[in-house]
Amino acid sequence: MKIDKIGITLAVLSLSACSTPPLTFSVSNVPPAARKIDAALISSIVTLAPKGEAKGSIKIAGGEDDIAGLWKSALDDALLRSAVFDDASSRRLTLSVRIYQLGYGVLGMGVNAIARYELVERSTGQAVFVKEITTRGTASDYIGDNRVRNAASRAVSENIAEFIATLPEVQL
Repeated sequence: MKIDKIGITLAVLSLSACSTPPLTFSVSNVPPAARKIDAALISSIVTLAPKGEAKGSIKIAGGEDDIAGLWKSALDDALLRSAVFDDASSRRLTLSVRIYQLGYGVLGMGVNAIARYELVERSTGQAVFVKEITTRGTASDYIGDNRVRNAASRAVSENIAEFIATLPEVQL
């Protein structure tokens, strides 16, 4: 009886050790912007590029359905913490993000993230700022799915952080 309990406990512990980490795209340490953009960000949208526009795979083990939603949540959080947009401004913008790649790099080493960020003037529908950003995330986990998911999380959080860092370039 005692041996069975020990065996069950070991089996549960070994299975839990192999659990897949969640995809977390959150950007840490987002400083407040040194200069505000004279516009209010009204909305943001994040979409996956259609197959004809994609620049590589958009595939992360077990996370394909969540990529756009998780990216948007992390992006919205980083934008809020940066306080880069002026909510009191009469100028209104929408941020559109198109994900072109989130998948394995050459020889499966690391994960590449490619996205185009486009600020669109809501009154005219014209793009006022467009920036394509490519980042690469790596991880050293032993288990393949864990390594890919952690590398993807790093690639996306770096992609968002780089976009936030480029916002002072915006001239409206």
